Amino acid sequence: MPELPEVETVRLQLLRKVIGKTIDSVEVFHNKTVAHDEVIEEKLRDKSIADIDRVEKLMIFFFESEDDLFLLAHLKMTGQFFYVGADTEVTGGGHSMTAADMDLPMKHTRVAFHFTDHTTLYFNDMRLFGYTKVVNRSEMEQAKAGFGPEPISDNFDCEWFADRLRKRKTPVKAALLDQSFIAGLGNIYVDEALWRAGVRPT
Repeated sequence: MPELPEVETVRLQLLRKVIGKTIDSVEVFHNKTVAHDEVIEEKLRDKSIADIDRVEKLMIFFFESEDDLFLLAHLKMTGQFFYVGADTEVTGGGHSMTAADMDLPMKHTRVAFHFTDHTTLYFNDMRLFGYTKVVNRSEMEQAKAGFGPEPISDNFDCEWFADRLRKRKTPVKAALLDQSFIAGLGNIYVDEALWRAGVRPT
């Protein structure tokens, strides 16, 4: 399951590949992945990617000259982004399944964003829990709200963490998985951190 470090790695990889790319068409292989948006292609055609941000495990695509149009993307348990360049080089990641020896699109490809330079960004998702969704600014801000600080953020330190943790009445693992308390942690990193600290999760 992609957690904060994996999602941030994907974001940084895509920043190097898709910024400035203009969407020519959107190929939808499964409507659930685009929140059953029948006009997603109409909304995104001719839009150029200006930036990719991330809050918790949610990726946010910004578009040039657009102040009220955003693309949210969440990998959930098995989501992946793979960018295929003009030289057929594949860049991306997410869920542990690799792109090696993979012909894209493949059976788990849910959406393909085709760019005007004949390159493509594929969204794969084996379990169909992930999504890509076009939203306005209000919806984007609402999606970002309610998350606690990330472990890698500047305002996260041991004193703050200890003080907040003392006030929790739940088992420590449940507290660490609460995204309103600390954003971006999932089972893998919580279990590993508790094991290294010698702390029982219950």
